[in-house]
Amino acid sequence: MTELITIQEAAKYVGVARVTIYKWVHCGKLPAVNFGRFYGINKFDLIGLTPGKRGRKRKVLQRQDELQVANV
Repeated sequence: MTELITIQEAAKYVGVARVTIYKWVHCGKLPAVNFGRFYGINKFDLIGLTPGKRGRKRKVLQRQDELQVANV
């Protein structure tokens, strides 16, 4: 059975803005099911999408914190 998630959940999962998810849906990069005003996205379709800058920034900040702790 497929697990459908919302645009907002998909954005958090991939690490991009909601607008980016909407653009990917409208241009066909990301398949989605339309339920009136809402979209359902299969969670497995998100696997392999490039994470956005938001996700990468968090990882870099975590690494810098680890380095600072290691250097103390």
